[in-house]
Amino acid sequence: MMKSGFALISFLAIAPMLMGCTPRMRSMGGSVEVAPITHRADASNKGSQMALDAMGFFAGSDETENVSDVRAFGGTASFTYRMGGGASFLFFNAALSGFHGSLNFACTDEDCSDPDDSYYRAYHKWLETSEGGKRYDFTNLQERLLVGLDFDMGSYLFAGVAVGGQAFQGGGSYDKKRGNLASDTVVVYGVDEETGETSPITINAPIIRDADGRYGFGVATVAWMGARFGKQSEYGNLSLELSTFLKDGPSMWTRSWKLTYWHPTGFYGGAAWGDLLNYTAYVGKTFTF
Repeated sequence: MMKSGFALISFLAIAPMLMGCTPRMRSMGGSVEVAPITHRADASNKGSQMALDAMGFFAGSDETENVSDVRAFGGTASFTYRMGGGASFLFFNAALSGFHGSLNFACTDEDCSDPDDSYYRAYHKWLETSEGGKRYDFTNLQERLLVGLDFDMGSYLFAGVAVGGQAFQGGGSYDKKRGNLASDTVVVYGVDEETGETSPITINAPIIRDADGRYGFGVATVAWMGARFGKQSEYGNLSLELSTFLKDGPSMWTRSWKLTYWHPTGFYGGAAWGDLLNYTAYVGKTFTF
């Protein structure tokens, strides 16, 4: 029997019912910039300071925004300039990240789990085709600019906030397929299991909603608190950050918690938990001038 063919033919009956409640898809670039904020090792140092950071990371998600088995590797470079004297608490930070990974399309929304829901039925049928079962790759760049206030509370504690902007750009087969499925004219393909022939069919309605497209921009915020181990961080320092990327409406906002330890040699490592890329592990090196 033509199993894939039957799945495709059913699109003809489903397409007229498709409206705005189709599954939402996100670009992985809409996640929070992974680079942590670097802090002064010595609270008594009030001079101006520059720091350059280089970092590598692994990130992933089991399920998020109707995709699954997300795996990515990337790197980050960031530059921080801290003012001196009476404005030693003021700093400026610029970060650039790039990462590449792959994922599977899935149906993770609570409403999407019902294959008989008319708004999601076409997407379920597409997942059953050869295209729906493929693994897709993505590549993203992220840029972030911040101005922040980093306050010392005695010799051992510090806390602060920063605000600025974050942008991202995306590419790869995942971004391309996401855009195709969200267009007003969708062409899907299935393979006849008996003949091996590919059968196309055109649907004049979007199957999914592409919430990000291939690029985006929004407000970035970071808040943190931390502790120095020793007066001049002779045993390192530890910080906990809450970062957000505020793009479009609240339903599109993403956030991330980061826990980072800096060794006195300038090496550091940490982990993050957040939206889209649910978990991240990173290691890096800070060069201070």
